[in-house]
Parts: sequence; structure tokens; C-alpha cells
Amino acid sequence: MGAWTAPAILDRLVSPAGALTLPPCVPSFSSGSSEWSVDGVAYPGCGSYSYHRDLQLNFTVATCTDAVTVKVKPMDTTDGPDFTDKGRWCWTGSTSAIQAEITHVFAANLPTTTWTTPFVGSTEGGCTHTAYPSVDDGIHVNLCTTNEVRFTYQIGTGAVITKYVTVAPNGTITVS
Repeated sequence: MGAWTAPAILDRLVSPAGALTLPPCVPSFSSGSSEWSVDGVAYPGCGSYSYHRDLQLNFTVATCTDAVTVKVKPMDTTDGPDFTDKGRWCWTGSTSAIQAEITHVFAANLPTTTWTTPFVGSTEGGCTHTAYPSVDDGIHVNLCTTNEVRFTYQIGTGAVITKYVTVAPNGTITVS
């Protein structure tokens, strides 16, 4: 019988002696993530709803020996396949800034840590984010689309995993 090699995803789960070790530090998209309705303000180009929703994302990473990199990007006209403006950090501003990708690194060997984006005082998208309720208090999402926000994560130098966040008109948040 030939030697068995663990698939790449299991490399961190199985030690050379075969004993289980801790699983990789996959960031959890926590239940603390929230959204809220912005009544009376339709998203540009979305005539189906007289409001839009704002979104705030929370990521939690447990203590791990590798750094974990998380990137978040509101989807824009270059992100297809429907090429619509799906989300933005700020209500006004240039497209390159309001839909820029931002990066957060959870350092190796830290205790369990949570990162929230955007947070009050942060400057994603070229505006200073303010407390709810205000104009720039969350990521603005277009309810006429899906996959409005993309996030990726990478553990150490491993593969980059991509996920999409959709906010339904009723406020349900899904990650796919």
C-alpha cells in the first residue's frame, strides 16, 4: 500500500504522529454583524425599494499560531457579472475610494480577537465613519442586487478563501 498524504486542508489538522491538533483559525462571521434600514433613501439605480440597508461586519479569530488576513470590499461596477453598484463604504465620494478593498491582519498568537468594520472613527472609503444613525454609519448595500460585499481570508500563507455577503430587503444576512 502506498503512502497516504493528507489533503492540504488537513495538513494543520493531523500531526505527523496522527494525533489531532487544533483546527485552522478560520475567522467566524459573528452574529454581532448587524444591518439596519435607512428609510426614505433609495440606493442609486434601485427603484424597487424606497430605502436601502446599511451593514456592519464583525469577524472573530481565535488564538492561532499563524497570522490571519481578512480583506473586505463593497462590490462595484467592475466586479460583475451584472456590473452594478452593489455596495459602498460611504454615501458620497469617488468610486475608487468608496469601494476600495481594506485589509485587517490578526497577528499570530493573539488571544481571541474581534474586528468590526466599519467602526466609529474609521476611514474606509475616504469618509470618517460616524455613530448610528448618521450618513456614514455602515456599509451601504443595494437591495436590487446580491453579493453586495466580498470578504476573503488567508491563514498564514495558505489558500485565499472568498465569501460574499448579501443583505435581503427584510434584513436577513447570508454568507455564501
